[in-house]
Amino acid sequence: MRLGYAKPELNVETFSPKEDVSACMRPLTEFDSYIYLDLNHSGQYTRGEFMNGLATISAPDGHYLGVQTYALLRSLKPEGQLEKYNVGFSAYNHQYETTDFTLAESIVPRYRFQPLEVLDVKIADGRAYFNLT
Repeated sequence: MRLGYAKPELNVETFSPKEDVSACMRPLTEFDSYIYLDLNHSGQYTRGEFMNGLATISAPDGHYLGVQTYALLRSLKPEGQLEKYNVGFSAYNHQYETTDFTLAESIVPRYRFQPLEVLDVKIADGRAYFNLT
């Protein structure tokens, strides 16, 4: 049902949404969960750039444009298949490696950051949202 809207003396009226209102914003878990977001475009994992399965993230609130997102893959065998690793990665300031790497000169586990899509991200009250449009 269409509602009527009329202002007889008005020639032009501009509708502009508030900056923080976007009907298209959805929790980032609808895109993927347990992901890493290069919020500052540094190319390395820093504190606060990990988002868990509840879209919770400890990065400062704000709008982040052109964020490269990553999933972390892991294998417990030297030649085993890499699978998504849904745990926060604690190696602060580690590069987002898209080739296999290990920690502390060990053979396993092997890790690799898998690039996902580039998204515009909004963080509000410790939760992450995205908009693909």
